[in-house]
Amino acid sequence: MSGDYLAPAWHLPVIRLADARFFFVPPHKNAPLIVYLLGPTTFSVKIGILHKMTRKRDYLDKPDIILHVFNQGARQGSLFHNDEGYEQFLELLAETRREFPVSLLVHCLVPTRFDIILHQHEPLAVADFVKQVCQTYSRWLNEQLGKKGTNYQGRYGGAPVFDPETFMRLAYHILRTPVNMGLAPSLDAWPYTSYNKCLNETMASSNGQALILKLTGGPEGYERFMKQFKAADPDSVKQFLSPDCAAAWAEKGLDWLSQGRMHRSSSGWEKAHNL
Repeated sequence: MSGDYLAPAWHLPVIRLADARFFFVPPHKNAPLIVYLLGPTTFSVKIGILHKMTRKRDYLDKPDIILHVFNQGARQGSLFHNDEGYEQFLELLAETRREFPVSLLVHCLVPTRFDIILHQHEPLAVADFVKQVCQTYSRWLNEQLGKKGTNYQGRYGGAPVFDPETFMRLAYHILRTPVNMGLAPSLDAWPYTSYNKCLNETMASSNGQALILKLTGGPEGYERFMKQFKAADPDSVKQFLSPDCAAAWAEKGLDWLSQGRMHRSSSGWEKAHNL
C-alpha cells in the first residue's frame, strides 16, 4: 500500500480482531476491497478507487518563483563521468532555457549530482524544463555508456526559495560544493559552476544571472560574499546584501513571496534543499 491513497466511497466502523477474525465486504461496482491495519488489535475496511499517489508540488503552479532543483546519480553513482558529460549537460541547460520561460540563476555540476536555481516565469515551466533536460541527457549518457535504464536516483528534488537571504545562502552552499568535496582548490578552479560567469557582469546578464549581482551590488560584492560569508552564521548574509536588494527582488516580481502569500518558516532550510 505504500505510495497509494484512497478516494473513499464509504467507511465501515472499526472492528476488533477479537470479535471477527475474518471480515468480508463484497466489492462495490468496480471498487476494490481494501483492508488495512490501524493498530495492533484493530483493523478498518474501506471501499474506494485506488489511485497512484504523486508528490504534491504546489509551488510549480506559481509564476515568478525561485526554485532550487537537484538530483543525484542512480545508486549513489556518477552522473557525470568526464568533461564531455559535463559539457553536454551545460549545453542542454543553455539550449533548453531558450525554449521555456525560465531563467537559470545558479548551477553547479559535480560527479554525482547537479544543483540548479531557476526563476520560473510561468506556471509549470520548471517542471517541463527539467524533464526535457534530464531525459535528453539520460538518453545521451546511455548511448555513450552502451546501457539502458535510469541514470538518476529518482525524480528530481525541488524546493522554493522565498527571500533574498535564503537565495544567497543557497547559492553559496551550491557553488562551494566542488571545493567542499575536494574537487577544486578554489571557487574559480571548477569550470562547471556559474561562479565565474557571475564575475563578468556582461556575461551574467546575457545568461540570465544578473539577479545575484543586483542582490550583492555587482561583481565585487558577489565575490566578497562568496569568499567572506561564514556559513556558521547564516544571519550574517544580510551584511553582504546591497541596499537595493529589496528593489531588485521586487523588480523580478518576487516580492510577493516575502509578503506572506506563500510564506513558510525559514528554519531548517538546509534540510528542505537537501544540503
